[in-house]
Amino acid sequence: MDSFYFWIFTFSILILLAVLRYIKLGNYDPNKVLQDLGDNICVNYSAIGSKTLSKSSVVKIQLAGNCISFFNKSDNALDIHVPRKVWAHNIFIRAKTVVPHAEVVEIGC
Repeated sequence: MDSFYFWIFTFSILILLAVLRYIKLGNYDPNKVLQDLGDNICVNYSAIGSKTLSKSSVVKIQLAGNCISFFNKSDNALDIHVPRKVWAHNIFIRAKTVVPHAEVVEIGC
């Protein structure tokens, strides 16, 4: 009987980990990370953090490895760190369409 509970517990943990992985992967959808709000963009840079930027204040968008940076007129930057290059590149493409007037820089391929 004890092994039955062990297998139920193990199976439950595996399902929980699979669900959490699926939720985390969905958090890197470019449309969720960068939400177009008209004159502003909402940047969801972590599971618990987001920031709203004025589109007119963003002067440069930079991709360096797994990091996308939004530079504003005063040279401050907002960085988004993404675990995989493919996801970072997809978010970078979305950033170029959301803020088309910004200078675009890719460092390293």
